Amino acid sequence: MSRDVDLSMLKGICDDYAQQGIDSLRERFHLLAHYDLVTGLPNRTLFISRLEEALKSSKSNNNSGAIFAVDLDDFRKLSDTYGYLVGDELLRITGEKLREVLGYDITLARMGGDEFFVLVRRITDMGDISPFIKQILSVFNTIWHVFKHEFYVTASIGITVFPDDGSEVLDVLRNAATALYKAKELGKNQYQFYETGINEKLLRRYELENGLRHALERDEIRIYYQPQVSIPGERLVGLEALIRWDHPRYGLIPPDDFIPIAEDTGLIIPIGNWVIERVCAQMATWDKRGFGGFKMAVNISAKQLRQKGFISLVRDTIEIHGSEPSRLELEITESSFVKSMTSAVYMLGQFRAMGISISIDDFGTGYSSLSYLKNLPCDRIKIDKSFVRGIGENETTEAIIEAVVVLARRMRMEIIAEGVETVLQSEFLVRTGCSILQGYLHGKPVPVADIEKRFLVP
Repeated sequence: MSRDVDLSMLKGICDDYAQQGIDSLRERFHLLAHYDLVTGLPNRTLFISRLEEALKSSKSNNNSGAIFAVDLDDFRKLSDTYGYLVGDELLRITGEKLREVLGYDITLARMGGDEFFVLVRRITDMGDISPFIKQILSVFNTIWHVFKHEFYVTASIGITVFPDDGSEVLDVLRNAATALYKAKELGKNQYQFYETGINEKLLRRYELENGLRHALERDEIRIYYQPQVSIPGERLVGLEALIRWDHPRYGLIPPDDFIPIAEDTGLIIPIGNWVIERVCAQMATWDKRGFGGFKMAVNISAKQLRQKGFISLVRDTIEIHGSEPSRLELEITESSFVKSMTSAVYMLGQFRAMGISISIDDFGTGYSSLSYLKNLPCDRIKIDKSFVRGIGENETTEAIIEAVVVLARRMRMEIIAEGVETVLQSEFLVRTGCSILQGYLHGKPVPVADIEKRFLVP
């Protein structure tokens, strides 16, 4: 066949073949084996065959080609919501629109699911790639109408060039998929070229994700505590629980490297609940030894707040260990409650009714903070380290800190600054009216034994 068939043509041909002889039946099987029935485009089998031809031509003629992996953003969510018929029609329209802009000289295939691959057999330089990116993107970022439903459809694109990035079929396909994954990871609705080393990063992420699924049962998660001190005198007024992962291969992994993975996979729920249990147990242990009078803060994720039975879980954990609720503090970020304000207000109100304190972490870095703050039941505001870092360097940042301190006072909230690393920062904050500080200047996150040596042992 000189060009790809569309869906209506494919169905018509198949119907005709059903009424013909053995040879025609053989041809019909060929079509069904090489073309996608939803879109009428080449399927994975035919695409790989054409890619093999292109790679052979690239080797013999010393020319380059490119692969574009195109994936609809949030297609699974849409299909689950509106049903597979709507999903299939959206895929059909996508194939139709892509074919219109790319033409029939370019191989466009549906590889499965909502993934389309484009094969450009010959490019002379990287400048040849730009028009294809524009053509593909022109299909999306618009309103589509499917069975009386309106959808705003976007897509992510991964691009790899052969033979520069790879000269074997599996390598080229893997590189295109890796670049696509990176585009998704960076926020979707964009394109990303394959980069040397990106596979290693992806493999490490997969390894961390798989390992994280067993980290709790293998006793690899550690809780470190960072002191919150009152100035002057560095009197201990609180400890923030911060987790580390003691990985058998990579050693102690900081939270920034694995918390995003835990959030993406939902593992943040069992890990976060485990932290609450461990903190309450540690609090009870210190109480029995006469070490009390300070709060112990635990970070709570948005997924935990949406977890069914989370209020009961916290209440039961406190009762089991005999902990004092007023010593427990739950830290939430603005992004944790902004999408479900009503339920967040209710839940936080329930926690405060138990005597648990509530603090807003990373204050001022996310959304329109003031519009939410007036409705939230909270006791503390934490000035984010990004503001503290600007002390002595940026007058605007200093003015913001001063305003937040005044705001907290007027709303009868305590205020604490995190990320304090220099004497200059500490002196400015105390002078401004923020006397509770947290940061490397006054103490790094350390294990329980180190906290006891510094603050709790007479």
